[in-house]
Amino acid sequence: MINHPSARNVIAEIESVWNLIDPIGVQMEIRVEESLTRAALARLKNECLDGYDAITTETFLKTPYKNILTDDGDFVTVTGITVFTANLNVINQARTQRKLVTR
Repeated sequence: MINHPSARNVIAEIESVWNLIDPIGVQMEIRVEESLTRAALARLKNECLDGYDAITTETFLKTPYKNILTDDGDFVTVTGITVFTANLNVINQARTQRKLVTR
């Protein structure tokens, strides 16, 4: 991301979307401890995630929720969750693989 004042004009848009999602979303508390980091390390060996995403995924999959709204394309590699995104790279890949579902 460009760190320039002119690139910060997206903040209002992010805030607007956050205000729409916040009332219906669920905040996840992540407690980083040895069992979590070991599980995340094991996940890194099998899925295309970075460390932060692996920790988030391990925490997320222990909840009853299986839908995630994100622009982070790494989460589409995780079996067992449904990703909602506006990330065009992810959308195009899903379309190519015939995995795109529109609502």
